[in-house]
Amino acid sequence: MKVTFVNLDRDTLYLLPPSIQEWLPEKQLARFVVDIVEKYCEIAKKRVSLVEYQP
Repeated sequence: MKVTFVNLDRDTLYLLPPSIQEWLPEKQLARFVVDIVEKYCEIAKKRVSLVEYQP
């Protein structure tokens, strides 16, 4: 059985960029999906706070 080793570059700081925003193009669909999910979560939090507050 042949064993192979991967070359290691110790000068590489990160495997992936520190921020996904730097990695994704500006018009990427993933950015749109994240925005929609964030807005939905904000709306859901407001609805829960309105339901909890009943004088």
